[in-house]
Amino acid sequence: MMKEDIYDIKNIISVFDWGSFLFILSILAIIIFLAILGYFICKKLQIRKTTPEKKMPERPFNEVALEELNAISPLYYYERMLFKEYYCLITEVVRKFLSKNYFFDAMDKTSSEIIEKIEGKERDYEKVKLLDRYFQVCDVVKFAKYKPSLAQMCKGKEDSIGLIGLICPIRPIKPISPISPMR
Repeated sequence: MMKEDIYDIKNIISVFDWGSFLFILSILAIIIFLAILGYFICKKLQIRKTTPEKKMPERPFNEVALEELNAISPLYYYERMLFKEYYCLITEVVRKFLSKNYFFDAMDKTSSEIIEKIEGKERDYEKVKLLDRYFQVCDVVKFAKYKPSLAQMCKGKEDSIGLIGLICPIRPIKPISPISPMR
Protein backbone atom coordinates (compact mmCIF):
# COMPACT_ATOMS: atom_id res chain seq x y z
CA MET A 1 0.00 0.00 0.00
CA MET A 2 1.08 3.34 -0.66
CA LYS A 3 1.22 6.25 1.56
CA GLU A 4 -1.21 8.17 -0.54
CA ASP A 5 -3.94 5.54 -0.15
CA ILE A 6 -4.17 6.06 3.60
CA TYR A 7 -6.32 8.95 4.65
CA ASP A 8 -6.67 10.64 8.02
CA ILE A 9 -9.62 9.85 10.24
CA LYS A 10 -12.35 12.38 9.68
CA ASN A 11 -13.78 14.46 12.47
CA ILE A 12 -17.12 13.46 13.99
CA ILE A 13 -19.99 15.18 12.28
CA SER A 14 -22.05 17.09 14.78
CA VAL A 15 -25.76 16.21 14.81
CA PHE A 16 -26.59 19.29 16.82
CA ASP A 17 -26.55 22.51 14.83
CA TRP A 18 -27.50 25.78 16.51
CA GLY A 19 -28.68 27.39 13.26
CA SER A 20 -31.20 24.70 12.35
CA PHE A 21 -32.28 24.40 16.00
CA LEU A 22 -33.12 28.12 16.19
CA PHE A 23 -34.87 27.97 12.82
CA ILE A 24 -37.13 25.09 13.91
CA LEU A 25 -37.75 26.76 17.28
CA SER A 26 -38.79 30.02 15.61
CA ILE A 27 -41.16 28.15 13.22
CA LEU A 28 -42.78 26.37 16.19
CA ALA A 29 -43.11 29.67 18.06
CA ILE A 30 -44.86 31.26 15.05
CA ILE A 31 -47.24 28.27 14.71
CA ILE A 32 -48.12 28.39 18.43
CA PHE A 33 -48.66 32.16 18.24
CA LEU A 34 -50.98 31.80 15.22
CA ALA A 35 -52.92 28.99 16.91
CA ILE A 36 -53.48 31.12 20.04
CA LEU A 37 -54.44 34.12 17.92
CA GLY A 38 -56.92 31.99 15.93
CA TYR A 39 -58.43 30.64 19.15
CA PHE A 40 -59.08 34.12 20.51
CA ILE A 41 -60.52 35.33 17.20
CA CYS A 42 -62.91 32.36 17.12
CA LYS A 43 -63.96 33.03 20.71
CA LYS A 44 -64.60 36.69 19.88
CA LEU A 45 -66.74 35.75 16.86
CA GLN A 46 -68.74 33.25 18.91
CA ILE A 47 -69.43 35.88 21.54
CA ARG A 48 -70.68 38.26 18.85
CA LYS A 49 -72.94 35.58 17.41
CA THR A 50 -74.41 34.56 20.75
CA THR A 51 -75.07 38.04 22.08
CA PRO A 52 -78.40 39.20 20.71
CA GLU A 53 -78.44 42.48 18.92
CA LYS A 54 -80.52 45.19 20.42
CA LYS A 55 -83.61 45.27 18.31
CA MET A 56 -87.02 46.72 18.50
CA PRO A 57 -89.48 44.67 20.52
CA GLU A 58 -91.76 42.54 18.42
CA ARG A 59 -95.07 44.06 17.55
CA PRO A 60 -98.21 42.27 18.69
CA PHE A 61 -99.13 39.55 16.23
CA ASN A 62 -102.71 40.75 15.96
CA GLU A 63 -101.50 44.14 14.71
CA VAL A 64 -99.21 42.44 12.18
CA ALA A 65 -102.08 40.25 10.97
CA LEU A 66 -104.42 43.23 10.63
CA GLU A 67 -101.81 45.13 8.61
CA GLU A 68 -101.31 42.15 6.31
CA LEU A 69 -105.06 41.84 5.80
CA ASN A 70 -105.43 45.55 5.09
CA ALA A 71 -102.72 45.26 2.43
CA ILE A 72 -104.76 42.66 0.52
CA SER A 73 -107.21 44.22 -1.93
CA PRO A 74 -110.24 42.09 -2.85
CA LEU A 75 -110.85 44.24 -5.94
CA TYR A 76 -107.42 43.35 -7.38
CA TYR A 77 -108.09 39.62 -7.09
CA TYR A 78 -111.71 39.94 -8.25
CA GLU A 79 -110.75 41.77 -11.44
CA ARG A 80 -108.20 39.07 -12.29
CA MET A 81 -110.56 36.23 -11.28
CA LEU A 82 -108.05 34.94 -8.69
CA PHE A 83 -110.60 33.83 -6.12
CA LYS A 84 -108.66 30.85 -4.81
CA GLU A 85 -105.44 32.89 -4.39
CA TYR A 86 -107.33 35.62 -2.52
CA TYR A 87 -108.90 33.20 -0.06
CA CYS A 88 -105.58 31.36 0.34
CA LEU A 89 -103.93 34.66 1.28
CA ILE A 90 -106.50 35.73 3.85
CA THR A 91 -106.66 32.27 5.44
CA GLU A 92 -102.85 32.17 5.55
CA VAL A 93 -102.84 35.41 7.54
CA VAL A 94 -105.49 34.01 9.89
CA ARG A 95 -103.55 30.74 10.26
CA LYS A 96 -100.34 32.61 11.14
CA PHE A 97 -102.30 34.59 13.71
CA LEU A 98 -103.79 31.42 15.20
CA SER A 99 -100.36 29.80 15.30
CA LYS A 100 -98.94 32.62 17.36
CA ASN A 101 -102.02 33.12 19.53
CA TYR A 102 -102.66 29.46 20.41
CA PHE A 103 -99.03 28.23 20.21
CA PHE A 104 -99.35 25.47 17.61
CA ASP A 105 -98.44 25.14 13.95
CA ALA A 106 -101.63 25.92 12.05
CA MET A 107 -99.94 26.23 8.66
CA ASP A 108 -99.57 22.47 8.14
CA LYS A 109 -103.01 21.49 9.42
CA THR A 110 -106.36 21.20 7.72
CA SER A 111 -109.22 23.44 8.77
CA SER A 112 -110.87 20.70 10.84
CA GLU A 113 -107.58 19.90 12.60
CA ILE A 114 -107.18 23.57 13.49
CA ILE A 115 -110.71 23.67 14.91
CA GLU A 116 -110.02 20.53 16.98
CA LYS A 117 -106.84 22.08 18.40
CA ILE A 118 -108.56 25.34 19.23
CA GLU A 119 -111.54 23.57 20.84
CA GLY A 120 -109.10 22.13 23.38
CA LYS A 121 -107.61 25.54 24.14
CA GLU A 122 -110.46 28.05 23.73
CA ARG A 123 -113.18 28.28 26.36
CA ASP A 124 -115.51 30.50 24.37
CA TYR A 125 -117.51 28.17 22.13
CA GLU A 126 -118.84 31.09 20.04
CA LYS A 127 -115.30 31.95 18.87
CA VAL A 128 -114.72 28.35 17.82
CA LYS A 129 -118.06 28.26 16.01
CA LEU A 130 -117.31 31.50 14.12
CA LEU A 131 -113.86 30.24 13.22
CA ASP A 132 -115.30 26.95 11.95
CA ARG A 133 -117.84 28.80 9.82
CA TYR A 134 -115.09 31.08 8.47
CA PHE A 135 -112.90 28.14 7.44
CA GLN A 136 -115.89 26.39 5.80
CA VAL A 137 -116.61 29.43 3.62
CA CYS A 138 -112.95 29.80 2.65
CA ASP A 139 -112.59 26.08 1.91
CA VAL A 140 -115.61 26.15 -0.40
CA VAL A 141 -113.95 28.85 -2.50
CA LYS A 142 -110.50 27.25 -2.39
CA PHE A 143 -111.44 23.63 -3.06
CA ALA A 144 -114.94 23.58 -4.60
CA LYS A 145 -114.03 26.30 -7.13
CA TYR A 146 -116.90 28.51 -6.04
CA LYS A 147 -116.75 31.98 -7.61
CA PRO A 148 -117.80 34.58 -5.04
CA SER A 149 -118.95 38.09 -5.82
CA LEU A 150 -116.91 41.13 -4.91
CA ALA A 151 -119.21 41.77 -1.96
CA GLN A 152 -118.61 38.23 -0.69
CA MET A 153 -114.87 38.70 -1.04
CA CYS A 154 -115.03 41.95 0.93
CA LYS A 155 -117.15 40.15 3.53
CA GLY A 156 -114.50 37.43 3.76
CA LYS A 157 -111.84 40.04 4.48
CA GLU A 158 -114.08 41.73 7.05
CA ASP A 159 -114.73 38.34 8.67
CA SER A 160 -110.96 37.75 8.88
CA ILE A 161 -110.44 41.13 10.53
CA GLY A 162 -113.40 40.49 12.83
CA LEU A 163 -112.07 37.09 13.90
CA ILE A 164 -108.67 38.51 14.74
CA GLY A 165 -110.30 41.36 16.68
CA LEU A 166 -112.58 38.93 18.50
CA ILE A 167 -109.85 36.47 19.47
CA CYS A 168 -107.26 39.04 20.46
CA PRO A 169 -108.73 42.53 20.76
CA ILE A 170 -106.44 45.51 20.39
CA ARG A 171 -106.34 47.41 23.61
CA PRO A 172 -105.97 51.13 23.14
CA ILE A 173 -103.11 52.70 25.00
CA LYS A 174 -104.32 55.13 27.60
CA PRO A 175 -102.56 58.46 27.40
CA ILE A 176 -100.60 59.34 30.49
CA SER A 177 -101.87 62.52 32.04
CA PRO A 178 -99.20 65.04 32.92
CA ILE A 179 -98.35 65.28 36.58
CA SER A 180 -99.60 68.51 38.00
CA PRO A 181 -97.19 70.46 40.15
CA MET A 182 -97.77 70.36 43.85
CA ARG A 183 -99.38 73.44 45.34
